[in-house]
Amino acid sequence: MDAQSFGQFFSKKAFEISYALFRISSHVEKKNMGAYLEEEALRLLRYATAGEHAEARRTLVVLEYLLRLASEVNLVRASHAALILKEAKAQGVISMRQDG
Repeated sequence: MDAQSFGQFFSKKAFEISYALFRISSHVEKKNMGAYLEEEALRLLRYATAGEHAEARRTLVVLEYLLRLASEVNLVRASHAALILKEAKAQGVISMRQDG
């Protein structure tokens, strides 16, 4: 996959993940947590579309922990959090954990 195709693919995946985050954030009882999810979703989309893939990956790490926390305290359904994280990891573009 060439760099342009990768960038388009990465941006598309970031859009899909951001969309899903906005959908679930509207159902979060604690509005602060919903706002954090939305803020990070926008950050992810901004970095991905700008081609700043390292920053987008770092944002995904933050999202991973926010989703895990929200799931553990029953603010977000565990199945929703798992699905978003699985989608992010399964694409091969996004490694949630940085090596090292």
